[in-house]
Amino acid sequence: MNVSYTDANGELIFVNNVSSAWAYAFNAPGDKRFVKLTVNSIDGGAVEGRILMDGEEAAVSDSDTGSLTLTTQMP
Repeated sequence: MNVSYTDANGELIFVNNVSSAWAYAFNAPGDKRFVKLTVNSIDGGAVEGRILMDGEEAAVSDSDTGSLTLTTQMP
């Protein structure tokens, strides 16, 4: 999969050829910043993505088309 996400500094990061169990975690202030996660399957297969905040699901989705984008706002 290829993944893009906003990091702890609010910068957009691109990561290619990650495993299906890829995860990224960071501590961030509750400053109303938006967190965006985009997942694209290399082979077009189904994908799933989750954004957790304090261990709780803030956004979750899956797609049979091989691409999805999730966005949520920090408290």
